[in-house]
Amino acid sequence: MANYHRQVRVAAPLDEVWKFHSRIEGLVGLTPDWMNLRVEAVRGPDGEPDPDVLEAGSRARLSVRPFG
Repeated sequence: MANYHRQVRVAAPLDEVWKFHSRIEGLVGLTPDWMNLRVEAVRGPDGEPDPDVLEAGSRARLSVRPFG
């Protein structure tokens, strides 16, 4: 399987970048519109539905439809 690696330097404070990436909205915001990402469900590590922050052990059920 091919691997893809890329590094990007973000001109923002680490705490703001971390805050963005630790929420499901960050994933949605980074996913191109043509992928038609749909968030089916998000659960925290303790089973809490729709947690504000994604922590280790959180689970997200997603679907994508890149071809319509």
